[in-house]
Amino acid sequence: MVSVAETLAKLLSSGRDGQTMYSSKFNSRHTRDERTVLFSNDADAVAGLNIAFITTGSTASASELVINILEPYAKVAIVGATTYGKPVGQSPFDQNGCDVRLRLITFKNVNRDNEGDFFSGLPDATFNGAFCSAADDITKPQGHVDENSVATALQWINTGACPVSPLSQLKSLPDMMGDPADLMPARPTLAQIHLPGTF
Repeated sequence: MVSVAETLAKLLSSGRDGQTMYSSKFNSRHTRDERTVLFSNDADAVAGLNIAFITTGSTASASELVINILEPYAKVAIVGATTYGKPVGQSPFDQNGCDVRLRLITFKNVNRDNEGDFFSGLPDATFNGAFCSAADDITKPQGHVDENSVATALQWINTGACPVSPLSQLKSLPDMMGDPADLMPARPTLAQIHLPGTF
């Protein structure tokens, strides 16, 4: 959700009160609908200077918005894979006398520097941060320091550089995973059945 993206960006941006977070841009016939969101002070905010975002090809929309918001303000790295590419949002339209609501793509979001055309995902040509390729290793618990994406992000944060060749150090995904039957608990939860790797 965009509200969550705004909150996260604000919590990583102590000292940026009143500065531009992002703007929503409409076409030339609807400029009156455009808006700019500003950072505001939050007692729990930190001054994020080096921020690594772990992404996959399914990272989209509000998640990409956070990366795009913070890229002009901090040293940012994208760790994992190129994101999906959805810098746009929808507006609702209700039909009179009908219970149908249309949600049409009507605007795009841009950062402080008016960057926001990443339809092929981030990083794009305007991205000034680092990109560290890393595999999504589902054989380790989420957030574990030995998980490839997390280890790559930590190396970038600690050294300012991506690992030389993180993918070459990994076994192939089938080798890492072993027999999928061995990974599933005897009595999996509904989430574990539908989201492999959550156990």
